[in-house]
Amino acid sequence: MAAAEWLCRHGAEVDARPYLGMTGLHLAVLADHGAMVEWLLGQGADTALRDDQYDSTPLGWAEHLGRTAQIELLIR
Repeated sequence: MAAAEWLCRHGAEVDARPYLGMTGLHLAVLADHGAMVEWLLGQGADTALRDDQYDSTPLGWAEHLGRTAQIELLIR
């Protein structure tokens, strides 16, 4: 998480979409990294952004992958 904090302090956008339209929030859900999901949400990550490959939001990914703890974070 320190790397993400450093990047954001140095100008990286929390909702950057570097690969197939996936945001950091999509990737944190994929990696089952709840602390990162929580941190990104605290930084104002947009939960409505859809990736280019599956046209899904991070919540859609969490539901598909059965990430119940992350679903709870994303629907708060």
